[in-house]
Amino acid sequence: MGSPRALLRVTRGCAGAVCPARGSPQHPGTAAPARGGGEAKGGDGADTGPGRGRAPAAGLGAEREAAVGQPRRCRAPAFRARREPAVGASSPRRRPPAATMHFPPPFYTPILGTTSAAEEARAAPGTLPHPTGELLMEDQARTSAVPGCERSWRGHRCSQGSEPRPPVPGPELLRRRHSHCCRGFGRARLHPQGPSAESLGKTKPPVAQRGWEGMCDTMGTPSPWAVLVLAVALVGLSAPRAACKQPNFIVILADDVGWGDLGANWAETKETPNLDELAAAGTRFVDFHSAASTCSPSRASLLTGRLGARNGVTHNFAVTSVGGLPMNETTLAEVLQEAGYSTGAIGKWHLGHHSHHHPSFRGFDYYFGIPYSHDMGCTDTPGYNHPPCPPCPRHGAAARVARKDCYTEVALPLFENVTIVQQPVNLSSLAARYAEEAARFIQRASDSGRPFFLYLALAHMHVPLVPPLPPTSGRGIYGAALSEMDALVGRIKRITDSHGKGNTLLWFAGDNGPWAQKCELAGSPGPFVGAWQRQRGGSSAKQTTWEGGHRVPALVYWPGHIPANRTSHSLLSTLDIFPTLVALAGAALPPNRRFDGLDVSPVLFGQSDVGHKVLLHPNSGAAGKDGAIEALRLAQYKAFYTTGGAMACDGSVGPAEHHQPPLIFNLDLDGQEQEPLDVASREYQVVLPAISRAYAQALEDIATDNISVADYSRDPSAAPCCDVQHVACRCQAPGAPAAVPDCSMERRATWLL
Repeated sequence: MGSPRALLRVTRGCAGAVCPARGSPQHPGTAAPARGGGEAKGGDGADTGPGRGRAPAAGLGAEREAAVGQPRRCRAPAFRARREPAVGASSPRRRPPAATMHFPPPFYTPILGTTSAAEEARAAPGTLPHPTGELLMEDQARTSAVPGCERSWRGHRCSQGSEPRPPVPGPELLRRRHSHCCRGFGRARLHPQGPSAESLGKTKPPVAQRGWEGMCDTMGTPSPWAVLVLAVALVGLSAPRAACKQPNFIVILADDVGWGDLGANWAETKETPNLDELAAAGTRFVDFHSAASTCSPSRASLLTGRLGARNGVTHNFAVTSVGGLPMNETTLAEVLQEAGYSTGAIGKWHLGHHSHHHPSFRGFDYYFGIPYSHDMGCTDTPGYNHPPCPPCPRHGAAARVARKDCYTEVALPLFENVTIVQQPVNLSSLAARYAEEAARFIQRASDSGRPFFLYLALAHMHVPLVPPLPPTSGRGIYGAALSEMDALVGRIKRITDSHGKGNTLLWFAGDNGPWAQKCELAGSPGPFVGAWQRQRGGSSAKQTTWEGGHRVPALVYWPGHIPANRTSHSLLSTLDIFPTLVALAGAALPPNRRFDGLDVSPVLFGQSDVGHKVLLHPNSGAAGKDGAIEALRLAQYKAFYTTGGAMACDGSVGPAEHHQPPLIFNLDLDGQEQEPLDVASREYQVVLPAISRAYAQALEDIATDNISVADYSRDPSAAPCCDVQHVACRCQAPGAPAAVPDCSMERRATWLL
């Protein structure tokens, strides 16, 4: 077996690769980390440089940072930040010819070492080179110069030929991976408390204890008992995927769905039997919130775990937007892709469609969907809207007729990866196509043997509504469309169960509350009506910071892991999806930035009911500066420093009002937000100091973080158009049986470059 110091050690808990022990002839050694000081402050071209970095926030990132420099690691390549040009500045990248699409290099790139032939070819003339001025976002280990560690896009391989290893998680994450996924030897040999950050920073003699702490990071000579246990452990780790398989993830995001649109939440709703069944088989969250009350900011926060005040996305992108989610923000798909996942996005994107903001360049291996809301382009099947919108024009003169609240210039495109496959899209068949593409993606991922992450962003329940059958009863057109969405979710659940019940975590949530100005075509907020605002005019739903704007239905289903038929009152948010899935995948959070989301896996597993202590609600269009934090939640109390109502069905708009001291509601007693606490009351006087402190700390935390700035500039040439020669950019003749563009690849690709 060799000398004790040449023994192999477990380096990633239950599912990791096996690397040679430090001190053995095979061990590559560990160079001192070279720390990059530059940060991503002001992402779109803002000055950055060495020495301007700040320490990451406490949490998993900090724990991982604490473990840096410990003996034993074959280090994985670290994250890099990409810098964007300032608004109005020309791009430093060279553009390839219009006929060719060149994908950029992977987001996580090797920091040091020689350039391979493939990398040189990628940077050849006529292709997109690495962005200039990239900043090191993490301390780097010079593994490229170390024998025994082979560079690769998905990590490093140890000299023993083990599986590629993603970034090393912190001690808390390693403890969590053991307790949640290990079965067999790993769970039986856990130390009750797991390793501490302090213990990881010390060199200590081996002890005969039942924790991996005594086997993995011990520098002294192990006892015979530890050797025996380690030998058994290595046998169990010879096939790490079998011992601890990474779970699949499906996130289904419904558009403009109300809290009361779920029958399990609101007894008046009868159109959601599949979602109600999902709630009975999983956990339902009744105090769950979107990160913003409008489309783009909500989606950006879900995919980054950061509020718009940090990630730069504070309001919606337009059809002609040049920018999108800043490139120096790391998406959930990028992290999971680096952890070995197949990643797919199906449905609405709305985080930038021009150039590298397209989802194909943001960590998704496959994309099928529309680039923004489906009311932001004309179609030949316009469906039901308020006010009604006409179909796409068929003659040039008609395209110049302005229609209030309707898009007529550019038809709504449907993408498959970077190619427009239909323009205008057929809305009446869109839901069925989403389900079919989701089924194909899941099948392909299952056949490959890799875990998968599917982000399914539905068109439901945003207008226009296009139910497959005429409404018969109940809530009319809206109810028929809600039934269609429910059936789609039920189909996805059955597909995932058919590939192994218990292998996939399915998370359903809404992106924001209902769009009240659409009248009978809008959803129900349930009891969260924002009565105080309604008395003063305007809507208290979408675009507002009232509960109806951001409290959304949420369900999590994972048979065998998440308790069934459970209702949780934990204060959670779509912000939590990012850190939770990253932790469950055994990956690490991107460093040198702070996250507003939490790893809420203990809540999912029924081990805790502790969610957010403080939750921030950014302005989303109704009042105040977009993205500014002027409302927050502290336990059961909600404070407003600014209020305002969005446009209501009757056309009224509630005026913006600023409050100092703030309005404070006790949501446990007043979920309708009807009567704020009396400022002279003892309850108000007791809670105000705590709210003021929490508010000040939150603003300070954001102000001292690495923040990004999105480019909201517009250019008509940025609109997706597969053939500018056709009115409304048609690329399929009306009535054609196949959704095949009648334009050349050159024309289809031109707009994206």
